[in-house]
Amino acid sequence: GILLMRRQDPVAALPLFESAVEQKPKEFRPRYYLAEAQLQTGALDPAEASYHVALELDPKSASVELGLAHALARQGKLSDADPHFRQAAGLDSKYRSYLLELASLYEQAKQPAEAIKIYREFPENAAAQEHLGQLMLENKQYADAIPRLEAAFGKDPTSANRAALAAAYVFAGQIDKALPLLEKAVAAEPSNYDLRMMYARALRDKRQFLPAANQFYAAAKLKPGEAMTWSDLGGVLYMTGDYQQSLSAFDKARELGEDSPGNWFLRAIILDKLKQLKPALEAYQRFLALSQGKHEDQEFQARHRVIALKRELEKRY
Repeated sequence: GILLMRRQDPVAALPLFESAVEQKPKEFRPRYYLAEAQLQTGALDPAEASYHVALELDPKSASVELGLAHALARQGKLSDADPHFRQAAGLDSKYRSYLLELASLYEQAKQPAEAIKIYREFPENAAAQEHLGQLMLENKQYADAIPRLEAAFGKDPTSANRAALAAAYVFAGQIDKALPLLEKAVAAEPSNYDLRMMYARALRDKRQFLPAANQFYAAAKLKPGEAMTWSDLGGVLYMTGDYQQSLSAFDKARELGEDSPGNWFLRAIILDKLKQLKPALEAYQRFLALSQGKHEDQEFQARHRVIALKRELEKRY
């Protein structure tokens, strides 16, 4: 049976181990190898039971603990498998790396908090710490992610590490630190739409409106069908005072399905400034119909302008 297992043939080995266990039910080795063969042939319930018996026969066996952990994990019983992965590592340090396998299984099971706990236990493992930073970033733990991503970028300044660190800085509100990284990231990957948008928004947040507009234009060329890109572009062009181009961008966003109150409010203000009274009135009214009490200050302003514009239009006609 053992020879067949070494030849990667657990199916042929299985009946031999079953026979051995029948003959010597209180002996550890036959029971352990039976569990291994059951695990490798996908008989997970019997494997779990066999490993439990093997543990009763030898409670200090790290390999049995690990086998039981795998049998449980493959059945989706991660919370049951967890202590056995840890017990295996505690009994024999060479099995400690299997905790990283458990962390990966937690990630696959959409349990990032459990995975993060495990990755924290491997501060000496650069790859684990880099992945931990990414996982924290995905789970909005930005402050915790930054030192790990900084360390990863310091050791291995790849484009991926640079982008991840820049994103962590952005989400943590450290825009000044993010901007130089984003500039280099966009230069290295000029066709990366998401990086362009992140860079553009970071520039906008630092009130660098013209550079932000250039980045939004570049992003719009990469994905001209994204309404939000045109909406963001319209907003920064408004801040630069380029009202006609701002209106064009908002029109493009509207064609693509963007119909937010904020866009209508800015459109109304621009049309108002350009003395296009009837379109401005219609834009204010559309904003009020969409806002419905969600933007009180802007609604107050819009209502006053509606009254004023109606009076002005009545005088003209």
